[in-house]
Amino acid sequence: MLAFEHGGLVFVFNFDLQTTHADYVIPVSVGRDHEVLFTTDDEAYGGFGNISHTPCSAYVPGHEGPALSLCLPPRIVMVLRSIAE
Repeated sequence: MLAFEHGGLVFVFNFDLQTTHADYVIPVSVGRDHEVLFTTDDEAYGGFGNISHTPCSAYVPGHEGPALSLCLPPRIVMVLRSIAE
């Protein structure tokens, strides 16, 4: 698993060949909802289309500070950005 922020975007990589990480928490610097800009799970890129493009909340119960809770299937890349208020 690799996740980082750069230039206002959040990049998430799951290199695991078999494991889906459900509710994987990733701290983010901005406490606003995030939208999925790109995912390799989209059917256009040969994926299964299981990743929703609905906005993700940056609030995770029990986690201190802004964070995203994501479902990350095996061998996936996601790019997200915060939604301006």
